[in-house]
Amino acid sequence: MKTLIRNFSHTFRRFFTASVLNIVGLAIAFASFFVIMTQVDYDYNFNKGYKDYEKIFRVEVHVNDEYGWQVWLARPFCELVQSTSPHITSLSILTSYSSSFDYEVNGKLFNEKTLTGFGNFMETFQPEMINGTADALKQPGNILIPQTMAIRFFGTTDVVGQIRNTIFKALAPNENKDNWSNWNYHCYIRIDNPEEAGNIEKATVQKLMEFFPDLMDENNVDCPIHLTPLTDVHFSTIGDKSASSHTTVYLLICVSFLIVSLVRLTS
Repeated sequence: MKTLIRNFSHTFRRFFTASVLNIVGLAIAFASFFVIMTQVDYDYNFNKGYKDYEKIFRVEVHVNDEYGWQVWLARPFCELVQSTSPHITSLSILTSYSSSFDYEVNGKLFNEKTLTGFGNFMETFQPEMINGTADALKQPGNILIPQTMAIRFFGTTDVVGQIRNTIFKALAPNENKDNWSNWNYHCYIRIDNPEEAGNIEKATVQKLMEFFPDLMDENNVDCPIHLTPLTDVHFSTIGDKSASSHTTVYLLICVSFLIVSLVRLTS
């Protein structure tokens, strides 16, 4: 070990400029590798924090050629999807937008986003409950807030019974019920077997034909209903034209290893 250190010290002093450039180059290369792989890890593992995430799907629909594929749905449409298969264990209908509002908590002002919806959000996404009960949203006046927000608001996660404004809450049970003209919701479902997704799509189309007999004639796609796995929502351009892409992730992986390989060859 001493001999190795002595040889390195001798070489470093003899070729000082070249040694410094090599060290700086290695540092930049591995820093670039780390930054790139951090982005890859973020994209690759997006939405994988939910329990049994592979069983959660977003419902998408092709209304007609003018609008193409979209994620904005009517409440009765979402509920119709749920009724098509016993493999659908829960349904969550969320407003397609979240608005920021000022909230006053114990004399302090916070600007937070508010999201509302129907169905069983807790059963569909199954977030870990730190405090409170999983059926809290079924009771009027109750809301759901994340752990980090509870700490910012109250300095603790033990906030059951505290007075606060809405962050996430259930909409009124009858709001837009049977209203096919308000296409303003996103629909997520949890199914017991991911392999049943295709069968659910076909069953939904068959049921839609009962309500809209001319649906397939007006549509230029074989199946105007699509279930997108939750992990693929991050890469879907439907409803988000600036979404990430699998191609970009694979390209970043190649670039990161190319950087390390080139540094290794030149060192």
